[in-house]
Amino acid sequence: MEYVISGTTKRRVEFACPNCRSPLECPLSDAGQQFPCPTCAAIFTVPGGKEYADYKSIEMQREKAQSVRRERESQARRKAVEELTELESQPAIRPSIPKIPASRRYDSITTGSAMLSLVGGAMGILASLSAVGGVICIARFVVSKDDSFFIAIGGEAIATALVLLIISLLLKMVASVAIAIRDIAINSFGEEP
Repeated sequence: MEYVISGTTKRRVEFACPNCRSPLECPLSDAGQQFPCPTCAAIFTVPGGKEYADYKSIEMQREKAQSVRRERESQARRKAVEELTELESQPAIRPSIPKIPASRRYDSITTGSAMLSLVGGAMGILASLSAVGGVICIARFVVSKDDSFFIAIGGEAIATALVLLIISLLLKMVASVAIAIRDIAINSFGEEP
């Protein structure tokens, strides 16, 4: 009997009835079983038994491989959970941080605060000099009555004066912050020695 196996997911057997030759189609899983023909009622055996056995063998191998893979994944998960549980049950390891004696901490703070005092004082002096320079530039511009001087240096004098005044304000702010940081450091550890 001639037959054709078709389909990729749902395998089917296509054949003709051996008695009336009418076309028939059955699932491959019915191969080897006997059925009556719907047209002539003759009993026939569905062909494709060898192909069905091969198909079942391949399916069993595929299922076995999937089962092995699932088992390996399950074992890996169990092992990971066991390792994590073991790690969580161990006490935490914390690095030891060397203790700095209070006297050394205080010395470093006071040394730093002395440096901040010097920086703050220097910034304050620079701020004052910048402000004086700005005022001198403005005074030269205002006092000048010569038109050529006004044209040559007037615009530059105002710009220079404004830049110097802004720089002086910024320097004064930096000096104030430095001194404030020094005061905070001193107040945190008590009075200066």
